[in-house]
Amino acid sequence: MNIIQTFYSYTDGDPLFDNAGFLSAEFNWLSIALSCVLLKQHFGKVTLYCNHKVRILVEELHIPYTNIVEIPDFMEDYEGYNLWALPKVYTYSMQREPFLHVDCDWFMFEKLSDEFLSSDLFAQNIEYDDQFYNRKCIERFIHAGGVVPQCVSSELSAPICRVANAGILGGNDIDFIRRYVSQVYSFIKKNDRVLKETKDGFINSFYEQMFFYTMARQENKSVNYCTRGDKLSTKFDWFDIDFTCKPKYGYMHLLASLKRTINAQIFVSQYLRNIAPDLYKNIIQTYINRGGHTIINYFDICNDLCINNLRTNDLIFSETKKYLKINVPISKESLDSYITNSNYKKDNLLSKIYYTDLMRYNAEKSLIENYQEICSINDKNINFFWKEELLKKNKLKLNNKF
Repeated sequence: MNIIQTFYSYTDGDPLFDNAGFLSAEFNWLSIALSCVLLKQHFGKVTLYCNHKVRILVEELHIPYTNIVEIPDFMEDYEGYNLWALPKVYTYSMQREPFLHVDCDWFMFEKLSDEFLSSDLFAQNIEYDDQFYNRKCIERFIHAGGVVPQCVSSELSAPICRVANAGILGGNDIDFIRRYVSQVYSFIKKNDRVLKETKDGFINSFYEQMFFYTMARQENKSVNYCTRGDKLSTKFDWFDIDFTCKPKYGYMHLLASLKRTINAQIFVSQYLRNIAPDLYKNIIQTYINRGGHTIINYFDICNDLCINNLRTNDLIFSETKKYLKINVPISKESLDSYITNSNYKKDNLLSKIYYTDLMRYNAEKSLIENYQEICSINDKNINFFWKEELLKKNKLKLNNKF
């Protein structure tokens, strides 16, 4: 079984600054690294399919893929179409042996069973589209002149549509995968004009996920799912996301808006820091050294540029509206909570960080002078909570309060 992933960067510049839907680009690369490391722990080998500039960056960041397959920059032909799932379909098309494709924001804490991996086909779960995302998308698409294949007609006639979530996707029936990929390419070709005009991102779920689901049903194929159930809402309220530090089981998929929460960002960074500290540090240092602005202050990275790059609330909030409701870890309230839960006195060095960070011209001198103490306190608390699992016991989460 070949374990594979895909990352295609559309940016014209440095892919290091491609946020891929996350709040900040460094978390995109921390997520890719975490996903890769966990897969290697379970399977030993992982292959990444990516375009050239991504390959160069992955090698620079030392993300430990066993093999990297460079794919052409074919998405330049679809600039402005919003067909972000097409590179994944391209990767599917290149497979000649059984495979498991895993999204780069999908974390496998527990290895999938041999029984699961021996299935003809598999995916994450059946999405029960009670929010009508797919139906509304197709209605808009057809209204604009789009043509849908016959294989989805029965599903579109149902009161509520279902699709196969492609957080993971693959199987042992390669002949089916080839027919499925062929159907996707045919759909893209026939609807080139409409796809370019509508630019509807929801169409990706239609051709990648609904085609897979409906074709499998039409051909009476057996499909295994990580999470079973026929009415798993697209609100994903059934999906229990645990951002604490306790040991993890099963899987986590930071799909859609889940990846745009500060809790998710901090969890990814701290989890990677715990299982692959050198990789974590290399990604953060590379990002900062190249001029990246982080939305979290990394006191554990011993680097003058990192200290000079410390963020203040006012600076972050003024740069973009998307951060307006985020309390970054250096805020007064967050710091007070951190000190209280850590049993450190108010007159401790940590209480001074808030004020020195607001007065940016004093931050570098103060933090350099007291760097070792800050890092020691930070490490002590993170490791203590991680090992003792007090977060769960005290009903606390590893979030912006830390």
